[in-house]
Amino acid sequence: NLSSGASMNNYSSIQLTQNNIDPADLFDAIFYFKVPSVTAVLFRFGIIDSNISGTPTDGIYFEKLSTDTTWFAVARASSTETRTNSSVTVAIDTWYKLRIRRIDASTIGYTVNSGTEITITTNIPTAGLCVGIGIRTMEGVNKYIHIDYFDKFFRGLSR
Repeated sequence: NLSSGASMNNYSSIQLTQNNIDPADLFDAIFYFKVPSVTAVLFRFGIIDSNISGTPTDGIYFEKLSTDTTWFAVARASSTETRTNSSVTVAIDTWYKLRIRRIDASTIGYTVNSGTEITITTNIPTAGLCVGIGIRTMEGVNKYIHIDYFDKFFRGLSR
């Protein structure tokens, strides 16, 4: 479990890898989790710069801002972002499988629960990234993420 703590605007995060992911590599990352609360809370899952305590400067991730009701796919380079609505509702006590992958040299693919893939071709970062998960409470109530599974792998590598 990842907990936000009960202080308003508190951001808690976990960094699952070091800054060793080159966004130009053919990668595939999968997050499997459940959220017990969806109101007044921000969630962020993905491949981001080392600023996992707030809005990243560079990243390839899913997020749900405190006022959102659906998951959004985000590609962010040098603080400029492309943000696309998945139209998949964030619901209490629902298990989610978020997948982020590099499709080719200029395209990132995002899927929620193996649904229709969203593709983004703009604002793809070039800086080294890490895998992180974050949560922020927007009220004085502790919020949680029940993280079950994470996997990342790189395709097309040769030795």
